Amino acid sequence: MLAACAVMAVAAGAVLRFWTVSDLWLDEALTVNIASLPVADIPRALRSDGLPPLYYVMLHFWMGLFGEGDVAVRSMSGVFSVATLPVAWLAGKRCGGPRVGVILVATVASCPFLVRYATEARMYSLLSLLVFCGWLVVSVMGERPRLGQVAAGAVVSGALLLTHYWAAFLVASVVLVSGLAARNSDGARRRRLSAIALVSLAGSVFFLPWLPIFLDQLGSTGTPWAGPQRPLQMLAVTLGDLGGAGATSFRDGQIYGILLAFTMVVALTGRGTSDRTVEVGLRTVPGVRGELAVAAVGFSIAAAVSWLTSSAYATRYASVFVPLLLLAAAVGIERTGRTGRAYLLPVVVLLGLAGSFYVATRERTQAGVIAAEIAEHSAAGDLVVYCPDQLGPAVHRLLQRWRTNVREVVYHPRFLPPDRIDWVDYAERHARTDPAGFARRVRAEAGDWAIWLVHSPTYEGVGSVCDELVALLGEGRRTVQVTRADGDRYFEHASLTKLEPL
Repeated sequence: MLAACAVMAVAAGAVLRFWTVSDLWLDEALTVNIASLPVADIPRALRSDGLPPLYYVMLHFWMGLFGEGDVAVRSMSGVFSVATLPVAWLAGKRCGGPRVGVILVATVASCPFLVRYATEARMYSLLSLLVFCGWLVVSVMGERPRLGQVAAGAVVSGALLLTHYWAAFLVASVVLVSGLAARNSDGARRRRLSAIALVSLAGSVFFLPWLPIFLDQLGSTGTPWAGPQRPLQMLAVTLGDLGGAGATSFRDGQIYGILLAFTMVVALTGRGTSDRTVEVGLRTVPGVRGELAVAAVGFSIAAAVSWLTSSAYATRYASVFVPLLLLAAAVGIERTGRTGRAYLLPVVVLLGLAGSFYVATRERTQAGVIAAEIAEHSAAGDLVVYCPDQLGPAVHRLLQRWRTNVREVVYHPRFLPPDRIDWVDYAERHARTDPAGFARRVRAEAGDWAIWLVHSPTYEGVGSVCDELVALLGEGRRTVQVTRADGDRYFEHASLTKLEPL
């Protein structure tokens, strides 16, 4: 039964990791636009984007080999995610034996969260792969640290830090948990735990060249696109999103998250007493205490920092903790006994594949509908206006692909191109923008040509000004609403309004 579940999960999960029908949405289009720059220009572009460079540089060379089409730019994430499967099997086998390895592979292969980010041109599947690799290195070091393991651990830690800033919370948690455990140990165990802490910290050496840009980003970019969430709310949303419930409205994904949470509790406190019985107590048992402690401490630090700094949280940031959670879940499923495994694992896999199919086949952006309307009905001199500018990259990418001759601008104090977003002092700059003055300039720029306004009032930091622009730009023009924002169907949605000269 275990082998059959694993084979089915791997086969279906591998296909779903390269199959999505959606156009690129904002974050993906931005990533591709930055990665397409010369390598020397990528750091300067990221200074106003707010992320570290490793994934962008890797994608730059990947696109040099395979091109910039949607399938090409997403396939690198798919390759990282498929490569995670054998690494996960090794991790599970090392943690609890071959049976845990098989369960972990089945769970990882069918997990909707991992499938979602395997099909996006973003860095989150790389994060998951690096975390599993880091776990293997730390596990081996826990027995007898060697020079090669020390070097590998430092490289993995540095790569994590240069892939996403939330990796700093994971590294800090590993240092803190292993350091505290070392204080309560003696002899060889203390030396091994101390080595793990030091090696994890040593990875920051690779981050030092990037430190000046990070400090600049820290003071000026942030997350102006959303407000903070309460820590418990962050946890609840993350568990639901593991099954695809968050950004896809796949509500059955919440059941998947609850099942995984149950298996983690069993892994932490459960003891199998027979093939049909497992006892759950109030004391923890050996197995994955360290992994769950690292995940809990790291997520708690991240939640506290996000709350105190009023930073937004997106569940994709939890990619640095998800591998540890899935490892614990696999151990928990194994501890439910032969009968428990026979029922629980197939349910987890089937729910996971259902969520993965929904995630892979859902349209993530309304950009395709909007761009198609503009491309079909616009004239060469028409002016496309984006409000806010965050709607620009996804639609612009499609208009460029279809070689339309429309002109494009974004709502901004300056007339900027729509392919990138400048996140530096984002909310402050939008607050200083004069909507009426911007509208007068757009009307003068458009002249006797039509204005196509791509707009949405739901973006943080912009307020209702995008709806106001419909009236401001419509002075002396006939207003036609072409499409309405469809938030039920699309993750990224917007309305399209045409303002024609009378």
